[in-house]
Amino acid sequence: MSSVVSEEDLTVAWSYAANCSLYEEDPGPPELNIGSSLEPHWVSRVEAFRDLYAHLLLEQLGTAPERIPALAHLVHRAGKRNSSAGAVWGIAADLCQRARAIIDGAGAVHDARARRRLLAGTRHQNRTVVLGSWLPEYQEEVDNDLLQELAAADE
Repeated sequence: MSSVVSEEDLTVAWSYAANCSLYEEDPGPPELNIGSSLEPHWVSRVEAFRDLYAHLLLEQLGTAPERIPALAHLVHRAGKRNSSAGAVWGIAADLCQRARAIIDGAGAVHDARARRRLLAGTRHQNRTVVLGSWLPEYQEEVDNDLLQELAAADE
């Protein structure tokens, strides 16, 4: 086992993948908006939940670029050992790949400041998606937290 990731990380990846698979199959609209009301971005239900859970995984693991590939390796090994749960492990592998692509896309692989900003933005996005739309009074707090975290990241 790599010292970069733990069994707990593997459990988190499994849990997120299992939850993601359940939400993907729930009844509901075939497309969801992963953007905002001002800048909508409509994607398939599967894409929306994979995006959400990849961001949740990224927040849970932090933005250290070495953690995601190390976890992906453990996920791959676990999937080989437990083929009956192959679909869930496949989703976990996809979430790892997406989380790493987010880090790469933000230019955060070799830039600590970019990693701090990415983590702040990811935290904000996750809280907005999960709670902000249901609790509008909470959204102001979430927005203020983001501004404070971005200011701290720039110091």
